[in-house]
Amino acid sequence: MISAALIGGLLMGLAGSLHCAGMCGPLVFMLPIPNHSFIPKVTLIFLYHGGRIIIYSLGGLLAGLLGRSFLNAEFQQGISIVAGSAMILFSMFYFKKNYQLKVPVLKYWYHRIQARIVHLLRTPLSGFSAFALGMANALLPCGWVYMALLSSLAFIRPEESTLFMAMFGAGTLPLMLMISLAGALIKPELKLNLKKIAPVAISLVGVLLILRGLNLGIPFLSPHIPVAGEEVQHCTP
Repeated sequence: MISAALIGGLLMGLAGSLHCAGMCGPLVFMLPIPNHSFIPKVTLIFLYHGGRIIIYSLGGLLAGLLGRSFLNAEFQQGISIVAGSAMILFSMFYFKKNYQLKVPVLKYWYHRIQARIVHLLRTPLSGFSAFALGMANALLPCGWVYMALLSSLAFIRPEESTLFMAMFGAGTLPLMLMISLAGALIKPELKLNLKKIAPVAISLVGVLLILRGLNLGIPFLSPHIPVAGEEVQHCTP
């Protein structure tokens, strides 16, 4: 199951990295990085993205604890199928107008986070502020992150859901690092080609989640998960 969390999270992060680039790319461009040499600059950028991944991982841990406490294996299989279907549907409407998914109840919380981000952007980044800015960015409303958290509920053990969300964050790193280090050098043609690939990659992750929820007994792809009332077979020598 660890391999499913590792591969699934990484693929979902890679598939959604273009969405992340579109929503968070401008913020990355605005990072007040001092005029340092290459290594200190890269260190600050990694600290920023490390803050994002820490928050994603904590979200996965909370989702895993919730799933372990309240959801049985059959329900988690259903969540996997629903999440996969939602991703395929999302890919079909990928080229529609982007918008931020906001929960009205959390409106005050969002405003506080945005205010904190504005404050951090007004001063040159230090190691701590870069890390804090990444954490704050990860707490902003994002439909793709919410979908990843929903997908993480499909894993039975908290360590699996935590790993899934950590790998989700890692999957967004390549493109986000490219934007951080050489955003102005990225040709529009490359951006367009990557955008065309994104719906295909998102659909692929959706299919993998659906297969996992179907409990077909295929190692790594759709491993068998014992459900309530099912007798577990133990092999003895």
